[in-house]
Amino acid sequence: MIVILKHNPEKEKVEKLIHNLQDMGLSINYSEGTETTIVGLIGDTTKVDMDALKLNDVVADVKRVTEPYKASNRRFHPDDTHITVDGRTIGEGHFTVIAGPCSVAG
Repeated sequence: MIVILKHNPEKEKVEKLIHNLQDMGLSINYSEGTETTIVGLIGDTTKVDMDALKLNDVVADVKRVTEPYKASNRRFHPDDTHITVDGRTIGEGHFTVIAGPCSVAG
């Protein structure tokens, strides 16, 4: 979910809003631009009342983000992931097979 703030919101009111959202167990991704400030809510937002949030003095709009796998998809994380395990790199353009007992016929 993203919360779009009004232009030039009062800092104290923004801090109070963020504190209230964190008290709900949400993590915050605060992004302040030259024209628009966005507060990204990370976590279980099903309990967030969008209508009540829109009534806040500093809030311009609230939008629910329905993008699946937000933490790992290309839209939110455009760079390739490279992981090093035991001195070998996985995901760097080399073919890698990961197998376990359930995939090996005996």
